[in-house]
Amino acid sequence: MIKQAATIVGAVMAATVAFAPAPSQADATLQFHFGVNPGFGHGNSGGHYRDRLSCREVRSILRHDYGFRRIRVIDCLGDSYKFYARRSGARYKVKVNAWTGEVTRVRRVS
Repeated sequence: MIKQAATIVGAVMAATVAFAPAPSQADATLQFHFGVNPGFGHGNSGGHYRDRLSCREVRSILRHDYGFRRIRVIDCLGDSYKFYARRSGARYKVKVNAWTGEVTRVRRVS
């Protein structure tokens, strides 16, 4: 009788362990990201879709992060934006990555 009860208890414990979810399965999440952009395929970082920065956002970056003033837009289309801007009294043509806001080229103009 004791032998039979021990066998049943062992079988129930084994079934409980076998069908219990693993910790990684219990913490799993599912995410969906949707977006429409003519430049699809750019700006992907870690599998997350990111739109280009707006022209206004890039002007703010140039002003606050790079110290440019009197910023005039030349072109805010495509993968890079172009501006005329002043810093320390000199005039520059500045090219900026539209996805990251990183300045990729600065050329002094007269």
